Amino acid sequence: MIYIFQRAQTVAEHENLAILKWSNISNIIETLIT
Repeated sequence: MIYIFQRAQTVAEHENLAILKWSNISNIIETLIT
């Protein structure tokens, strides 16, 4: 049970990192456009 919880936690962390990367990329694109 603990293993499943840890696994879900790491998946959530990876998703958060992906979201952060994507928002950084879109911010950069916005600055380039303007």
